[in-house]
Amino acid sequence: MADIDARQMSLVYGRRLRELRKQRQLTQQQLSDMTGIKREYISLIEQGRIDMQMSTFLTLSRALGLTLNFEKN
Repeated sequence: MADIDARQMSLVYGRRLRELRKQRQLTQQQLSDMTGIKREYISLIEQGRIDMQMSTFLTLSRALGLTLNFEKN
């Protein structure tokens, strides 16, 4: 995974966030209302067209009920 560049990572994380949002039956607008992040920005994230800040990633993750695990494998 070390050879994956930031653009590819943005696409991977964006797609995964979209999958999780849809699994929870949330629209982009509902997620926007929950987080205060503009719907248009969420759309750009899901398309992998923007390199989001870690704080945005954490906000969206929390809203989707995710926890992060930083344990080394």
